[in-house]
Amino acid sequence: MVLGGAYARPEFAALVPGVERSSLETTVDGETLTVTGRRTFTVPEGWTAVHREIPQVDYRLVLEIDRRFNRDGIKAELSQGVLTLTLPKAEAVKPRKIEILG
Repeated sequence: MVLGGAYARPEFAALVPGVERSSLETTVDGETLTVTGRRTFTVPEGWTAVHREIPQVDYRLVLEIDRRFNRDGIKAELSQGVLTLTLPKAEAVKPRKIEILG
């Protein structure tokens, strides 16, 4: 996993080669963000598998997130075997300018 992105929108990148978008699931339950997926391979009709270099694999990533993140704003994008999760900061914890009175 790789951590990057801007301060207000950190990103986590997880490598999930061979996993189809339809087999990935991302859920948030309280302070737990869970990503699950399965890499599968179907032998084409008429073929006999002799050796498979890429095994079927279950993926599971569990991240603990706290109230500093906006759960409703979490986004997930899959591109070329890399799942990128963007976790925007909650408005209450973002830096803000305080007006000086007087």
